Amino acid sequence: MVKELIRAQPEDLHSTRIYTKMLLHNIGGELRPGPETVAREVAFEEAVLAEDLALQAVVTIPGLPLDMRTELHVRADRLGVALRRELTRFLDSAAG
Repeated sequence: MVKELIRAQPEDLHSTRIYTKMLLHNIGGELRPGPETVAREVAFEEAVLAEDLALQAVVTIPGLPLDMRTELHVRADRLGVALRRELTRFLDSAAG
């Protein structure tokens, strides 16, 4: 089993640092995966991240759109949608 945790930390208006942590257990029946297995899994996750970054590079919307009609959302986005709703409520309450 592979679980990957990803954390994005904004550094400034134009830069974000990405941290990843992989939890590997019982991959292919190995309770403790060997170096080859770990290298293969890390390479796969790095390739997925590279694809995500390439897609992100063509996005023209700066920042996080808070208007839910701006983007299409699927069930897997529920935490992101909840975050955007809370940010919208925060901005509304700050505006008075």
